Order: sequence, then structure tokens, then C-alpha cells
Amino acid sequence: MEQYHHIKADSVILLKNSKAYVKSTAAIEIIAAFGGARILIKLAYLIPLYIRDKIYDFIAINRYKWFGKKDKCMIPSPELKKRFLD
Repeated sequence: MEQYHHIKADSVILLKNSKAYVKSTAAIEIIAAFGGARILIKLAYLIPLYIRDKIYDFIAINRYKWFGKKDKCMIPSPELKKRFLD
């Protein structure tokens, strides 16, 4: 059975087990998948979604100002490349 998710793609989107996660929830799930600090992840879920997403939007708007912007994309190492889907 095919499933379609109607999501405006102006943010990070994580598809996991046929479920779509966006914005702050996607970020939390990605951190969890990389083995992030479990207590911080649990605490993050205690923050109401609308507040988490406001924080996410604030960071997204300011990320280039804080971290800079690259002129070229990173070329992944062979080890990192194994994590990507073909």
C-alpha cells in the first residue's frame, strides 16, 4: 500500500517507519538516531511542540549568521558515504 505525505518542504523532513517528522521533532529523532543524550531527548519532548518549532525556526533563520555558509558542498568520505541511500 502506497502512502503519501503532504508536507510543505521548507524544513527538515524525516521519514521513519512510514511516518513523517518535521522541524523540531525531526531534529530530535535524528539526534536520537545518532545516539544523542537520551535524557536531553526526553526533556526536549516535554517542551510543547509550538515552542520547540519556534526555537527550531529561530535557529534555522540565524544559522548562516552564526555558523557561516559554505560556497561548496562537502564531499563525503567513503565511510560517511555508506550512510547514504543509493
